[in-house]
Amino acid sequence: MLVAIALLATGLAAWYGHTYWLIASDGATVQAQSVRPASERKIGKMVLGDPNRYFASYRFVDESGREHASRQTISRDLYEALSQGDVPLIVHYSRARPDVNVVDLDAVRWVSIILAALAGVVWIAALLRLVRG
Repeated sequence: MLVAIALLATGLAAWYGHTYWLIASDGATVQAQSVRPASERKIGKMVLGDPNRYFASYRFVDESGREHASRQTISRDLYEALSQGDVPLIVHYSRARPDVNVVDLDAVRWVSIILAALAGVVWIAALLRLVRG
C-alpha cells in the first residue's frame, strides 16, 4: 500500500513539476480577454470552512494569435476581485504548448514541491518497512 501511495505522489509531483517547468522556462504571460468567475457548493463543507469552491473560466490569445480557453480553481479573494471587476486576470502559459496554462504559477510550484516531499517521505517509509521485514 505504501508503494502505491509513493508511486501516486511521485507521478503527481512529476506532472505538476513538468507543468511548472514548461511554463516557467517560456515565461509567457498575457492578460485574459474574457473572464467569468463562478462558485459551486462543495459537498460535505456545510458546517466548517467555506462551503464553496471558486473557479475562473477565461480566454486568452497567445503570441501567434490563437485563442485558448481554460477553467481553473481560484482563491476566494481572487473570485471576489474578479466578480467586482477590480483586477485583470494574468495568464501564464507555455509558448510551445499554450494549452498548458495557469493563473497562479506559484501555486503550481508549491504543489509540486509538497508532493515531491510527500513522495520522498512515503518512499522512505516503504523502504524502512521492507528492510525491517
